[in-house]
Amino acid sequence: MHPHAAHTGGTAPAYLVSAGPAPARVRAEADLRVTGASGASGLVLGYSGAGDHLAVWLDRDRGALVTAVRVQGVDRGTRVTPLPPGFRWDTWHHAAAELRGTRLTVEVGTDRLRDAVAVQERDVPVAAVHGGRVGAAARGPGASPNRGPARRCPPTATSSTATRCPPTGAGCAARRPAPPPPAAS
Repeated sequence: MHPHAAHTGGTAPAYLVSAGPAPARVRAEADLRVTGASGASGLVLGYSGAGDHLAVWLDRDRGALVTAVRVQGVDRGTRVTPLPPGFRWDTWHHAAAELRGTRLTVEVGTDRLRDAVAVQERDVPVAAVHGGRVGAAARGPGASPNRGPARRCPPTATSSTATRCPPTGAGCAARRPAPPPPAAS
């Protein structure tokens, strides 16, 4: 069973992070949902405090997948990707975030089959790329993250065993399986 966090209110995010650090090159996963009328449920990487981390949010107030970078207490950039019409906030959505060098790739889907409903790729400042804790975050009533395992960027494995990232790669999207061939008639 993976740790589960819930936010009971207020405006400041609540964090549930790993006891030990993960490397700077990491892939982390979480199941996220927001059951309230507002709030955000998220995944954090490189966490060394509330003012120093990368955050991936399913943000109901914005209707979007949002990534935010904070370094030494300073906001270093936010990116907003709208979620599709009819997005079901009250159901679990799988979020995977992968950081390789300064490239952050995030996918959100309804399951772990790499059928993403939203994808965001962005560069982050070099100062934001460091080892740190990984975990879940919640902001506002009804935010409910369920943190999954963090891995060291396994290129194709789906197990939770830790392996090192290969030195190059195109991120999460490059590892999607090919679509099945059309059914024979």
